[in-house]
Amino acid sequence: MLNFNNFYILNEINDVIDMQKESKFNSSLVIKSSEISQYAYCPYAWWQQRNGVMPETKEMAKGTDFHEDFMVRKDTAKFLNSASYVVLAIIVIVLMYYFLRG
Repeated sequence: MLNFNNFYILNEINDVIDMQKESKFNSSLVIKSSEISQYAYCPYAWWQQRNGVMPETKEMAKGTDFHEDFMVRKDTAKFLNSASYVVLAIIVIVLMYYFLRG
């Protein structure tokens, strides 16, 4: 069991039992390990689920569109980053050729 800023990350069910025995158990302060990936994907969606807030369909559609657009931009940036390394490598090879050819 890890204590992180008054939140508890529980690795096993035994951690929950131990906390209940010690009267320290407050479910609002417990973060399940499965929630970490959800938070990493979208902190807002994690907060909504944790607080029992169900977004309206229109807002859910906006969130889905946002994440889809973000993934496209992320993939594009990843491709352009890789392409820039290829272009840089080509430039270095061409310059080396001209300088070494002498």
